[in-house]
This record gives sequence, C-alpha cells and structure tokens, in this order.
Amino acid sequence: MTFDRIGYWAWTDMEEAGQWLATGTDPSAPEAVAWGVPLIAACSRGSNEVVAALAAQASDVNVRGEDGRTPLWEAVWEANAGAIEALLAAGADPWIEVMCGWSAGRLALAGPHASLFACLPGVVPLEEEHRAAIQRARERKTLLDNTAHLGGEWAVGMGLALVAGISADEAIRRLGADPARFAPHPPRPAPWLPEDEDDEDEVDLYTAGLQYVAVTEIAGGCALVQPEGFAVTLNETVNPLSAGTHCVAVYFNAKSGTQSSYVIDGEEVDRDPVSSDARPGENPARTLNRFLYSWAQSRQDPIAAEIGYAFTLLGLDPGDGSCVKGPWSRWVQVPEWSRF
Repeated sequence: MTFDRIGYWAWTDMEEAGQWLATGTDPSAPEAVAWGVPLIAACSRGSNEVVAALAAQASDVNVRGEDGRTPLWEAVWEANAGAIEALLAAGADPWIEVMCGWSAGRLALAGPHASLFACLPGVVPLEEEHRAAIQRARERKTLLDNTAHLGGEWAVGMGLALVAGISADEAIRRLGADPARFAPHPPRPAPWLPEDEDDEDEVDLYTAGLQYVAVTEIAGGCALVQPEGFAVTLNETVNPLSAGTHCVAVYFNAKSGTQSSYVIDGEEVDRDPVSSDARPGENPARTLNRFLYSWAQSRQDPIAAEIGYAFTLLGLDPGDGSCVKGPWSRWVQVPEWSRF
C-alpha cells in the first residue's frame, strides 16, 4: 500500500494511516505521491494523532511544499489546532518565514490559536497595524453576520460590485442610465415584486430581477447589489464602472460557489481576489487580511467574510451594512440586462 492511495478522510483514521506508515514511506518526501507532500496535506484536516505519527516518521518536519508552504503553515491557515500542537511537539519551527514576510507562528498570533505560540521562545508581538486589522476584520464580520443576515441561503444568487472613488450618480451614468430618472426613495427590498401577492404567478420574477440593481453611495465610493442577479458582475458592467478607478465584483453562484474579480480601469488584475488561499509575492498586509477573512477563520458565515474582505480590498466601509443587506433607497432599472 502506498501514499498514492490515501483517501480524503484517511488523515483522521489512525488505523488506515498506520498501514501506510508501515510501508516506510517518508511523509515529508515530495515524491511520495503525485499530488504533494503527505505531511502537509494531512495538516489541513488531519487529526492530531495522525499528524503526530506522520511527523514522527518524517525526515523533515519543516519540509516545504507548493509555493513554499510548510506543514505548520498549512495547519495554521486551516485552523487545525490538533495538527498545530502535534507539529510543535515534533519540533516544527514556528518562526521560519514562509511567504510574504510571514512565518506560520507570527500569522497564528492573528488567529484563534494565538495562545499556542504567544509563549514560545522567539515570539515577537504583532505590531499596531496588525492588531488594527484584526479588530477591523472581527467587527466587519460581526456586522455583516448579525446585521446583514448573510448566512445560509440569503446571499446565494446575489451579485455585488464595489467601486472606489465614484458617486452613486456617476455609477448610474456608467450603467447607461440617467440619474435623474432614478432618484432616492423610501427603502424597499425589491421594486419588481407585485404589490398583490395573488399576482405573483403572472410575473417572471427572475427576468424582472435581472433588470434591477440597488445603488448605494458609501464613504469613498459606492456599492451595487443585485439580490437575485449576476449582470452587475459581468465584464460589460464592471469594465465601465471601473474606468479610472478600482472595482471588486462578487457573484455568489448557487452551483459553482463564489466567483469574483478585481478590475482596475477596465482590466482584470486578479481573478477570485476574495479567495482565502495565500499567494506568494503579495503585500504582507493583504496576506494577513486573506487569513483573517479566510474560510477557516469564518466557518460560521463564510459569505459574510467574503463580502467583508471585498470591502477591505478597496478600503471601503460598509457602514451599517444596509448597502448590502437592504432595504435599498435607490433602484436603477437596466432593461437590457434581462437578456442575460
């Protein structure tokens, strides 16, 4: 039996892992399997017992895998406390720089398992800017979670575009509409819903919903939301919105998950920027924010975290969250969107 036959759940099954270990394979050998270093893979989801057994047989507990990640980095990023404890007990070095100026231990100081590293020899406390980012992320996720009610099915099918540096009127003009025709009004959740519930069967709600977008001016820019549509995130929309500025578009696809893009002056510079995966060569501050808003740090409401991170990327503030959660005070109709 070889490591090529490791199943997804084997990292939590000591009996199965023990059979593989009995082959004498080095868990830190990059060539042990075709898909990466076994010890690193185990650290994302494995039990502390399995990780400890792998680490004990590994020739290098600080082995580097894809993009330079170490086992401890993977365990920290995935918030796997058992794996973290097993690796530290096996002698893993928490202060080796892994990427973007961060070591696994230093990054962990910003997460839920900071106490496992705070008293280790060589620890250097996080700086004020890091502590401020941690507090901002905590407050932003709480705001969007408890105020915007973005958990579960609420945001599935929603399209969101955030644009820095332009007003709501300018955003409406860039959509090809006249701001004077779409003045602010009393807040309402959806202008296309029939007033008489008995008439609902006579309205194509999906097609009608695609035609409308809620536009809200916020400090430093504006937010555009389609509660049940994706047209606001398409290139035809995002490119003119981003002319001379920055835009992040996010669509919460019910079938394929979150899809996002970072566009500057009509050119996409990053696909899936709200992805929580670390990327070598990034600015250290961005890596920290990826970690703070990552799925592992935001399991209770990952959608709220993705939205919070989108605001953070552009340096925008969601205010009280109503720009995302509604009800909205300015709806704009773009009839040609219905073709999508």
